[in-house]
Amino acid sequence: MRTAIPALADEIERGGSAAIERMPIHPRHARRIPVEYREAVLADAGLVSPQGLAHTMRYGVPESSVRCRLGENRVPTLLVCGERELGFRPHREAAEREMPRLKVVGVDAGHAVNLETAEVFDRAVTGFLGRHAS
Repeated sequence: MRTAIPALADEIERGGSAAIERMPIHPRHARRIPVEYREAVLADAGLVSPQGLAHTMRYGVPESSVRCRLGENRVPTLLVCGERELGFRPHREAAEREMPRLKVVGVDAGHAVNLETAEVFDRAVTGFLGRHAS
């Protein structure tokens, strides 16, 4: 990531919104977002500032990893993740191995679990919060 981010940030600044739309994580490529959410998500995606995203990637992403600190977690933590999101699987497995107090809920979805399986996501989150409310 550290080596790819600068070039991607440059491409986004040069190409603007069209470059953002070409990114695989852009919601226009999502096949499983329910139609009732799709238009709203696409409208919100259109509000993303190319310069802002480029700066976020350039200055935020490379330094934001906390993977080396997973073992330090002391609070109940929930990870709701899509079983179809294969690129995330190694990160999920690392979190399951290394992070105490982690509850993982795998759902039949891809990257956008909160959109693709909204009811399942909501039940997982509200149940988790209810169990850990102070």
